[in-house]
Amino acid sequence: MLKKALKWLGIAVGGVAGALIVWLGVSILLLLGLFSAVGDSRDTPRRDGFWQQYISNELHINVQDAAVLSEHDSHGGFLGDGTAMVSLQLKDGSMPGAMAGNPNWKPLPMPDALAEEIYDEGGWFRDSEGNLFVPEVKNGFYFFLDRHDRAADIFDPAGLNDTARYSQNYTAAVYDADANILYYLAVDT
Repeated sequence: MLKKALKWLGIAVGGVAGALIVWLGVSILLLLGLFSAVGDSRDTPRRDGFWQQYISNELHINVQDAAVLSEHDSHGGFLGDGTAMVSLQLKDGSMPGAMAGNPNWKPLPMPDALAEEIYDEGGWFRDSEGNLFVPEVKNGFYFFLDRHDRAADIFDPAGLNDTARYSQNYTAAVYDADANILYYLAVDT
């Protein structure tokens, strides 16, 4: 009887051990798949019209007819963290009127907290050679949307560098009225 019980106990332990090995193997494969995307830069252009639709919806302006000049999107890694930088050449000069009528768009110059984020030497918004993505714009408008859960005012960048924050999640845009170019920026950490 004892021999039979030990035999069944051995079978049960072997089955559990086998199941754990399979579970561990699958878990490792899944984690490798998730972490392989971390830091994976998405410089491949999106399908036609993607950025125009996305930016129109997020900034509440119509840029459907704009041409994408450049785009970089590093989102898609672990937990969707990354940055997006898109520049759009707008077709007509109607944008300043649309922005002036929208309370979320404000005339330049932008507040220091936002300017520091956009133009910081070691900041988010530089190309692979370290060049600024957004040039110094003197004439135009800016937009800011703080998507952080601790934002006191989602349209005010004043709390952007608050040390109590554990992350930065925001969208910014700069419109150059002289060149008729819109620079879209997003950070998710």
